[in-house]
Parts: sequence; structure tokens; C-alpha cells
Amino acid sequence: MAILFSSSCSSTHTPYESTPTEFIRDLPSFNIEKTKSSGRGDGSQKISFYIRVHEILEENDLKEIAYHLKSQHLSFARIYIFYYQPGMELDQGAWATSHFNPELEIDIYGMTKANANNADTAMERLNQLSASEEIIGTWIDDRPFIPVHYIRITRNQSGQYYQADVYFTDLSNGKTILSKIGDKYVYENGFGEYFLVEPNGTLGWYNDNGKFAALKKAG
Repeated sequence: MAILFSSSCSSTHTPYESTPTEFIRDLPSFNIEKTKSSGRGDGSQKISFYIRVHEILEENDLKEIAYHLKSQHLSFARIYIFYYQPGMELDQGAWATSHFNPELEIDIYGMTKANANNADTAMERLNQLSASEEIIGTWIDDRPFIPVHYIRITRNQSGQYYQADVYFTDLSNGKTILSKIGDKYVYENGFGEYFLVEPNGTLGWYNDNGKFAALKKAG
């Protein structure tokens, strides 16, 4: 894929060595969607929680949820907590984790509050990048382990299609030439990859093996 820039994947990782003595009384809203446990009763017990949160949380919020769940499951030597944002599928990569293994370690793999604070600036940069071009659509790629960024497909006055990208973290950006073949927007690559605007408005990202990503509309 001929992108004219590079950007590193951003995630946060924080270990904790001790249990806090105080908890925030009002925990963030969340739902436990699935629980799995295993062990032989010899101290090897482990339990996993798959949790749906309803907004982008701070690291301290995840810490409070983790210690809250641990306080209710003290018999388990290891506790694994996977967090999913609205619309994310379970077991398809978590937005964040807070694992007791055995000490608490917190990782955020997707959109953070800091990223979200850059959303407006990233959109302004995207508008500058695609000025005077017809906008086919704008989407956000906030999949886990992928640097959060906007993707926009445009067409200029000569009929040439482009993919414009702007990353939230550092506002790095670039444009890629696309070819429109039927309903497909194809860029140069060796894996048969292309974009397809789905009937529900999401941007499907396909390769020779089928669809591997579905990006939400932005704005």
C-alpha cells in the first residue's frame, strides 16, 4: 500500500505492585458479557472477564474496575479482564486489558482520551488534505493495535480517486492513489486488498481471504 508517511502503533502499558487502600465509590458504567474460569483448587485457578464499557475510560478507571472485580474473586490466583468498546466483537481483539498475573498490569490498545482530544484537529487536517475534492466518505480506523486515524475516499475534478489518511497521535498524513473497479476502491498491493462501501455505510476492507475490517463512518 503506497502510503506517503509512517506512524508507529501507540498503546499504553502500566504495571502496579500494590493494592490501593481506597476505591472510587462510583465505578464507571460497564457490563460483564462473558466469564470463563478454570483451575484445580490448588492455587492455579484463573478467571477471565469480558467487559463492555460505554465510553473511553482513563487508566485509573480500569484500575478501579480491576480491583473491584478482584475483591469479589479473591480465590483466583490470576484474573484476566478484557474491555470492549460499543460495537466491538468479543474475542476479536480487546480495546484494553487489566490483568492480575499475579500483579496488576494495564494496557490500552485502542482509542485513548488523548487520541479523542485530537479528533477535531485531525479532521481539520483531513479537510485541508482533501480540499476541492469530492468526498465519497470518511471513516475512522480505531481497531486495537492500530494507530487511530481517519480514512477518507475522494475524487478530484479529473476523476482520479484518492485515499487520504490522518493519524490522531501526531497528525501525520498522506494520500494514496485508488482505482475504482466496479464498486471496489483498489490500491496497489500484493494481497488483493481493496475497500468497499457497504450498504450500511461502513467501509469494508477486503483481501484475497475476505473482509478483515469494517470501519465506522466518522462525523
